Amino acid sequence: MGEPETGPEVRKSGSPEVGENASAGKPRSGGFMARLSGLGARTVLFLVLMVLVVAAADRSKLQADWSADHRFSLSPSLVRILGEQTQPVELVTIWRGDYEQDLQPLSDALRLMAQVNPVVTLRHIDSQLDKGALADFKRRFQDAEEPAIYLAPAAGSRAFKIAVTTATRQVLQREVGGGLVALRDEHPPQAALLAGHGELRADGGDEDGDELLVRTLDLAGFQTGRLELARGATLPADALLIIAGATAALGAHDIAAVEEHLKDGGAALVLGDDRLPQDLADLLRRHGVLLGPGIPRGLDPTQWPAFLVAGAPTRPAQVLASMHHHFVGQDAVLPHHNLLFDAAGMNPTHPVTAQTAAGGRSVLSPWSTILTIVDPAGLGDSAAANNLIAAYLAIGTPPFTAQRLLSTYPGDVWAAPRTDPLQPPAQLATAKPFDLACALSYHAAATSVRQDRHTRLVVWASRQAASDGVLGLGTFANAALLADCCRWLANREAATDIPAAETAAFRVDCSDNALTYLTAILVAIIPCLFIGGAIIAWWERR
Repeated sequence: MGEPETGPEVRKSGSPEVGENASAGKPRSGGFMARLSGLGARTVLFLVLMVLVVAAADRSKLQADWSADHRFSLSPSLVRILGEQTQPVELVTIWRGDYEQDLQPLSDALRLMAQVNPVVTLRHIDSQLDKGALADFKRRFQDAEEPAIYLAPAAGSRAFKIAVTTATRQVLQREVGGGLVALRDEHPPQAALLAGHGELRADGGDEDGDELLVRTLDLAGFQTGRLELARGATLPADALLIIAGATAALGAHDIAAVEEHLKDGGAALVLGDDRLPQDLADLLRRHGVLLGPGIPRGLDPTQWPAFLVAGAPTRPAQVLASMHHHFVGQDAVLPHHNLLFDAAGMNPTHPVTAQTAAGGRSVLSPWSTILTIVDPAGLGDSAAANNLIAAYLAIGTPPFTAQRLLSTYPGDVWAAPRTDPLQPPAQLATAKPFDLACALSYHAAATSVRQDRHTRLVVWASRQAASDGVLGLGTFANAALLADCCRWLANREAATDIPAAETAAFRVDCSDNALTYLTAILVAIIPCLFIGGAIIAWWERR
């Protein structure tokens, strides 16, 4: 028999033929390249997708500012002011080239502002390399300090200077917004700060300084100056008079000048506490305001007319304290004498406080004293009200309307002399609220030289509320409230409140147990999950 035909060789699985490539069980180069090319294609696809997303976001002008101090974001109020600018204005920075790296955040913010409106441009003058441009700028505006930022209008010779300090980065937007508002006023109002009677002053430090108050007035559009009437200075009839915490007697000459100013339809802002001089307290009494040492001892409404005309014994001046609404800050020894006001303690309808109340920020009023308005309107249609009106006419005080601006909370505040120990009375729960600030408008007097203008008066029962130590605390809205107050007194619209930027530091407030759990999650659980996932992925792909 013949041998059967030899068919296809049958080979057992897993038994490679002798002489076959020994690397048959390893990945072939073609498969590796295929996987590599697949990875590359996915990477290219991902990069193309990211480019498209970035391009779409750029065209849509969408922005997300995650910087700690919101360096790349503009306040909506500043954007509105920039958008309303119709006259060309330059944002001019003046500093040497070696400052540029440190001041780059300011340049970035100004560049962002210049992009809002084409009439706003940005220009830099290097004080070492651009001597000619620096000289031309100084010749035109009579000022060219460094490092500084100037808002320079194309027409006119008045520039608004922003000095560059360590705090400029936080307040730059507020300064630029205030400067633009100030430059728009062709006839800026004047503000005269009375001096020579213990008022807040330029070199007074945190407790007695007024440098930040002056800067607030500058940003509100005022031309400010100090006024010493005893040295022959005169008070312009259209100027805003500011008596920022007098502690010594004004004297007959200065009191007469202040009264004449009010009779002529002028405006005045008075800040005072329990140290208010008696002659200034008497002047305020004749205008319906009782403050500090001007509070009488237990008069009923029928005795008010005689008190307005001739005065009466008064009780010692007192200060107000609170157990619940106070600020523990620089003066930690007596924290309860720093009264805090939020929107609930402000008049939301008056132009002075409306913007601050709506903004949700608090106002600090340290070492406040008692303030009372002797208003006939509060007595209704009665004989006492008519007698009070007659008494005002007898001393030459025209009819007025009074509105409360700041009021304390019921059952929270009590009054006591400054030197008394801090001890709330037993009946504190039933205590009535106190008024801390008020705004008064008087009808034009018949003898006024400006019968078209009513007299306006604002009284705040705190001297320290306008001091450098308080205005330097950007947390509170004292500066914004004072700016709106002064602009209302000067018959201007309210100033724009652009708050200072705050660097937001990341922090976690938690209990000891929560901190233990958080540490365990960050140190042990999350790392173990990642390591375990990596081990499982390696095992599956092995």
